[in-house]
Amino acid sequence: MKVDGSGLQSMASGWRRWRGKASQHTLFVQHGGVWDWAPTSQGRSVDAAPEHHHTLGAWVESHPGQRARLILSSQLLHHLVLNESRLPLHDETAISDYARHQFTHYHGSVAQGWPLAVWDDDRQRGVCALHGLDLSELLAQAVRCKVRFSSMTPWWAVALRAAQRQDPGLGRAPQAGLLLAEGQLLTCLTLGHGRLLNIEQRRLDEASLAAANDGAREWQAELAERADIGLTLTGYGLSVASTQPGALAPLRVLGDVDLLESARPHLQWVLA
Repeated sequence: MKVDGSGLQSMASGWRRWRGKASQHTLFVQHGGVWDWAPTSQGRSVDAAPEHHHTLGAWVESHPGQRARLILSSQLLHHLVLNESRLPLHDETAISDYARHQFTHYHGSVAQGWPLAVWDDDRQRGVCALHGLDLSELLAQAVRCKVRFSSMTPWWAVALRAAQRQDPGLGRAPQAGLLLAEGQLLTCLTLGHGRLLNIEQRRLDEASLAAANDGAREWQAELAERADIGLTLTGYGLSVASTQPGALAPLRVLGDVDLLESARPHLQWVLA
């Protein structure tokens, strides 16, 4: 993987399965803080409430000499999935240049300075743009504190692995939609026989399951080929109190509905 403009060569493809090492923390980084699943004495993360830190910098300062795997919320990222049939881009430099042009076109000149990471899962390629962190400052701070980041992975990639493990049908269906809610942000993954075809982000009217259902229906209705697509939802940061299960059709919640009200993903959605 090439990381354009960041200097962080360990920023891992979201599709490459991570194998942890002893004493490695798993950090979920979002707007508003960091959730830390600390390792046990056997080097494995514990199934318990993680510790919250207000910033990633604060975590670095309080954990000198530690190792961590970073999982990045879609709140911090923009995404681009390449259509290989229309865009015969043959190397990572060409992909990065094209992605930089696209991000600048849609987000303005500020996108010129965003670190880019190209991912490749052997069936599809795409680019993540990191806009929600000052990566240069973070890496300099990590060097000062002797903290090592073993990888950075977009949460959608981890959640997709977890979802396909829990529901193998997502990897077999000719078309499927996996929707990841993070409060008012809805990240919509279009899948075809398990292959990621597209990623879109939508802003919900409110952070509720009902609003997520409305957003899913709108997303489904925008393209005729999505008319019969199955929609599966998971995530966090949603109020579910006023939503009746029967009102969600065709949306299906994967896992315990009550977990959607948590302020962060459940352990099973970060350790896949």
